[in-house]
Amino acid sequence: MVSLQDIMLAVNPNVPAKDLAELIAYAKANPNKLNYGSSGVGTAPHLAAELFKSKANVDMVHVPYKGSAESMMATLGGQIDLTFFAFSSALSNARSGKLRGIAVGGQHRNPALPELPSISETVPGYLEEVGNAESRTETFVALKAEVGNWRWAGVPFYLRTGKRLTERVSEIVVTFRAIPHSIFAGVSGQIQPNKLVLRLQPDEGVKLWLMNKVPGPGGLRLRQVPLDMTFADTFGGRQPEAYERLLMDVVRGNPTLFMRRDEVEAAWRWIDPILAAWSASEEGPKPYTAGSWGPGAAVALIERDGRTWNEEVV
Repeated sequence: MVSLQDIMLAVNPNVPAKDLAELIAYAKANPNKLNYGSSGVGTAPHLAAELFKSKANVDMVHVPYKGSAESMMATLGGQIDLTFFAFSSALSNARSGKLRGIAVGGQHRNPALPELPSISETVPGYLEEVGNAESRTETFVALKAEVGNWRWAGVPFYLRTGKRLTERVSEIVVTFRAIPHSIFAGVSGQIQPNKLVLRLQPDEGVKLWLMNKVPGPGGLRLRQVPLDMTFADTFGGRQPEAYERLLMDVVRGNPTLFMRRDEVEAAWRWIDPILAAWSASEEGPKPYTAGSWGPGAAVALIERDGRTWNEEVV
């Protein structure tokens, strides 16, 4: 889905729910009575709603439209009960009362509409959801790995994934080594290492972050800015979602994006000892707040090496 900070769950004012808890309770009491719109099958609003259905354990009927404008008009007109909108597109209608904002995505409220709570304030975490505070089921992992050969000696690989984080995003970040010495005076600003960000989903694209001189008078001032190549802006048109692309490849018999059996087996040979060590440990998983970037120990893992996770919102 798109960055959670950019999402608003909004309903038609006739829906008998004034907040997220009431909406979930109404949906559970009336399975498949509520319908929701989207800008098409496999689009970000569709996937956001399906994720909401799964996490809230509710049943709703999907009504796809040919674009977000049609979905907006149907929700305003009452043909559709609710939709996950891009925050900016729903903001004016929510302020005017034509739509009832229920929640925004992510961990924090949006300053443009601070009275609207975030989903993480209302949606329970895993332990609350299963009703077992002693559960040892892991929902997050962060680790540091190295490749044992001469080519990659001294190059750390930090991996992080988890459930119900601040946003749903898959990306690879290559952070270049910091320069050992700056020829610029300290007043020019802190020199940040260059980094290459490969966004796999959503909003596929490539960004190369570089230090650049701020133009104009006022002395030498440096700021890190990106060279941005976003697929949607560069190539135009709608880009297929990840699973949409995989399903089309299945239909076409194209195995390019699928892992081979020996590759899967090699991955499990690497993972199995880690799982075995965790199982043998008496220490349970570190807790974290739903809608956050994970437990504080994950931050300590990377920052003790003088680095940090990339948490830029695209």
